[in-house]
Amino acid sequence: MLNLIKGFFFFFNRDKPIELDLQNRLASAATRGTGFHVAVLEDGRGMEVTVLDGGVDLWNAQGRIALA
Repeated sequence: MLNLIKGFFFFFNRDKPIELDLQNRLASAATRGTGFHVAVLEDGRGMEVTVLDGGVDLWNAQGRIALA
């Protein structure tokens, strides 16, 4: 589990796919794949997830979305 407060995280793995859980105060995410990056704005009011390979489930109190 990674708790992202602010900044940028990039993960890329050419081996078998992994599962990783991410969270911050806006949303939580569960990855299913090997390549993605997450950026949390400096003020903590926004989070951007880019999926390069695999999938990411993103959710908060407003609902859930599957990204690919």
